[in-house]
Amino acid sequence: MLGIEVAKSTVERYKPRTRRPSSPSWRVFLDQHAHELVSMDFFVVPTASLKVLFVLVVLAILAVVFSVIGAFYYLRVVKLMYFDEAENEALIEVPADFGAAISLNGILILGLGVFSSSLIAICMASFRF
Repeated sequence: MLGIEVAKSTVERYKPRTRRPSSPSWRVFLDQHAHELVSMDFFVVPTASLKVLFVLVVLAILAVVFSVIGAFYYLRVVKLMYFDEAENEALIEVPADFGAAISLNGILILGLGVFSSSLIAICMASFRF
């Protein structure tokens, strides 16, 4: 406008900056929303000085960790069953009553699967007034 060239950095240095409103701290946030946070993935732990500590538990990370641990142990069982040599070739003898109990259990589970709609109808009828 006046024929004077000025660098962008100079203009930005002297231009008044607009301040953003400060956001509340975590402490203020937790104090304001304590009753909603109790129902989320937080544990509320009272301390000896009767203050409340919020402990965040990330359930997804725990699920992944436990899945990896479980997979590790199941893969060890599979390795032991199919890839390792047997210590001895002796057959396992099962008592007759144990075999009968397992057979009865299998028949009952099969019956629950076949007649599940009848069982559900009986359960639903018991809740009607």
